[in-house]
Amino acid sequence: MRAGDPTSAHALLESARAVFADSGAAPSAAQIDAVLAELDFDSGQVSQAVARLEPALAALADVEPDAGGAAPEAPMG
Repeated sequence: MRAGDPTSAHALLESARAVFADSGAAPSAAQIDAVLAELDFDSGQVSQAVARLEPALAALADVEPDAGGAAPEAPMG
């Protein structure tokens, strides 16, 4: 993988999302969905971005900030 390679980034993020989702870590999976939505949007797939982001934000709405004070819906990139 090389820097600036959204296709590889998308594949790695999808794999990470599946691991979190399968382990029951829904907030972490939702955070990854938010990043994937940003990649979708940046590549011109606006409807896919919205379809991915809406449930991610809903999943994160009731999550408390972590011990460092960062809310999980804070931008990651």
